[in-house]
Amino acid sequence: MRVQPQSAVTIDVAMYLRMSTESQRYSMENQEAAITAYADVHGMSVCSAYRDEAKSGLRMENRKALKTLLQDVQGGRARFKAILVYDVSRWGRFQNTDQAAYYDYLCRMHGIEVIYVAEMFANDDSPFAAIFKNLKRAMAGEYSRELSVKCKAGQTRLVGLGYAMGGPVAFGTRRLVLDDQGQPRSILRIGERKAIQSDHVVLVPGPPEEVAVVRRVFKLFTGSDCSISDIVRRLRLEQIKDHHGYEFSRATIRRMLTNEAYIGNNVWGRRTLYLGNPAVHNPPDTWIRKDGCYEPIVAQSMFFKAQKRLSENVPRMRSREELLNDLRSAVTENGDTSIQALVSRGGAGRDSYRRHFGSLTAACRLIGFCPDRSVGASEGDKTRRETKRIFEHVADRLRSTGNVTYVNRKEQYLVIDDFWQIGVVVAYERAPAFGRQSGRWRVNERNPLLDILIVVRMNADRTSIKDFFAVPRPGRAGFPVWLQQRNEPHVDALRAEPIELVERVSELLTRKPLYF
Repeated sequence: MRVQPQSAVTIDVAMYLRMSTESQRYSMENQEAAITAYADVHGMSVCSAYRDEAKSGLRMENRKALKTLLQDVQGGRARFKAILVYDVSRWGRFQNTDQAAYYDYLCRMHGIEVIYVAEMFANDDSPFAAIFKNLKRAMAGEYSRELSVKCKAGQTRLVGLGYAMGGPVAFGTRRLVLDDQGQPRSILRIGERKAIQSDHVVLVPGPPEEVAVVRRVFKLFTGSDCSISDIVRRLRLEQIKDHHGYEFSRATIRRMLTNEAYIGNNVWGRRTLYLGNPAVHNPPDTWIRKDGCYEPIVAQSMFFKAQKRLSENVPRMRSREELLNDLRSAVTENGDTSIQALVSRGGAGRDSYRRHFGSLTAACRLIGFCPDRSVGASEGDKTRRETKRIFEHVADRLRSTGNVTYVNRKEQYLVIDDFWQIGVVVAYERAPAFGRQSGRWRVNERNPLLDILIVVRMNADRTSIKDFFAVPRPGRAGFPVWLQQRNEPHVDALRAEPIELVERVSELLTRKPLYF
């Protein structure tokens, strides 16, 4: 660690801490102690702390604290002049060293230096620092690559011995912990993990009532004409739920019908999620498997009969020419002039035409037909006009909370007093899903720099306002989100009646500090 004479002027700094699941020397307490000691020696005062606990350094998506730090730096909300980090690996183990360098440079571009307190080089523009920083970034990324190879080799060996490697617990099964001698310890409940590293986990049949449901599903699917939708409908009418307390869906039933754990097989490696990259579905001949290592719940003959029926029911992808012929038939036989009617009578949905031709309208042009968009577009145009009207209405009401210095009607946000960014999003009620008594409201927002997000919920008539939700720091929420008639208590606490909107926003703007 570099030691310099203490300055008479105290500099405000922030510290960034990150811990994954590595060694104890990288614990948050050890990092904080080293950073605090460095700050004391160099005449610095730590005024802010950003913590990413149990977060991998491979990806940026799951590191909320680092994203918030960069947003504060870019948005001019940083009250500090430097950022103290324990070492280069705590800043990130990005596989592309340029990504770590970019975030470093982004801070320096806004006048804030990033200092690695445990490294033996200064974070300046010298050639020595540039070489060592890039070397350290490459070493940090290489550590993750080597660790990934070792972990995969170990997991492959354990799967071959019949041990489960984690993942969601299948309905009708439970996880049994075995000690290093192969003797049973206890059944793990949902959400629990083994406590001793040398222990292993195997799958065993779950509660008898769940096992009975699994066998019933296979019997209905293989011994009758019941489709997956019919099975879902029966289970929901009988109010049978899964082991998480949720209603069954077509996706959960299909996963049940294809899960080899029910015939005692241990299969691993269907997907590869390597070093933070997008998941890749592997071909079946590359899966790691151990057959017959668990107690079966379903007979193999019934399971393979279900696989045969599933393979026969896979819908065949239509070719471009078949899709165009469907459109020609719809125009010739029905004389429809709206795009909406063509979709309902053409046999395939919009997504199929969008995937092959870019859009349904483009497909219509290829057959020499120009549909009248007035019917299909009228509802969309009406919704867009209503959304603009609501935004102007909310913006006018918010003018009483301060001086509105900027209005962006395209992105639907405004700036108050040259500082506060307030966004407005209008949520229209969606039709009730199967098994639900009321509709839902889908909320989406992609602007991470908003200070407050005003969610305007509309009634079913799509013209009158139901209520508002005033959400502070929406960048920390995971969008899109769904609002129900009744939500979790911490969500409903953000709700406000139309007459309470201005008062609620004014209250949020006067909170000090809003960002920490």
